[in-house]
Amino acid sequence: MPSARMHAHALIPLCLSKTQGQNFALNMASKGFSVSVCNRSHDKVDTTVQRAVAEGNLPLKGYKDVRFGVEGRKLVKVVTPGAGLCA
Repeated sequence: MPSARMHAHALIPLCLSKTQGQNFALNMASKGFSVSVCNRSHDKVDTTVQRAVAEGNLPLKGYKDVRFGVEGRKLVKVVTPGAGLCA
């Protein structure tokens, strides 16, 4: 099993979708994972980064342009279920 020290160096890029994406990113960061977040709405990125700082300066970085946060990595995209997804 990987140690907590190894987790601290992992960078997990997330493309946020509404509140559940933000909570998922903050939860992962609170467990020691280094997380980068992006969203088309810059306000959502700013809000998530502000929450990460307020919740203990969590290892989370926000990117306004998806290319900078995920370059060379696989991307986790959190989507909201709905008619298009559940059809």
